[in-house]
Amino acid sequence: MLTPYVFTSLTRIADLDSTGFDVAELPRDQWADGDYVVATVTGTLSSLYRFELTNGRIVEAMEGTPAVGAFGKRAATLEATGDWAAIGPDGSMEALTSAGLFGKALSVAPTLARLMSLSYSGHVVRDGRKLTMDDFVSPTPPTHFSMPVVLLIGTSMSAGKTTTGRIIVHELKRAGLRV
Repeated sequence: MLTPYVFTSLTRIADLDSTGFDVAELPRDQWADGDYVVATVTGTLSSLYRFELTNGRIVEAMEGTPAVGAFGKRAATLEATGDWAAIGPDGSMEALTSAGLFGKALSVAPTLARLMSLSYSGHVVRDGRKLTMDDFVSPTPPTHFSMPVVLLIGTSMSAGKTTTGRIIVHELKRAGLRV
């Protein structure tokens, strides 16, 4: 019988919800981006205590719930920034996104509700080896485009990327180009 974990949407590429695994605390020097980990929900609930599941559904998180997510970094400066590498020896961290990105919050906008508090329970392991997001994806061969590509990047959410893209598309169409 499988333990009733909450499988966040970051686990949708994996078979974790259908194939057994163990949970083991690993030494800090073995932690890395993309590691699948189990964390237990702690703290006083807020409006951000919810998870997005592998099917896209949103569920409320309850204190004590074990959730499977992945270590990572977030740099949404107008909401919250964080990094798994900042997790202290006590293992306390936050859900940096409802999709299951786990790390220690470094900066949180004052207008944002309190992030979901978590406690590190251990890494997802199978046959004594930790599982990572990379274990469930195949490398993609390089692709060469035969058409021009425009890449818009910005420093944060609400930096103007979508607005700029809409203006560029409008102006290129106005110039008679197919976009």
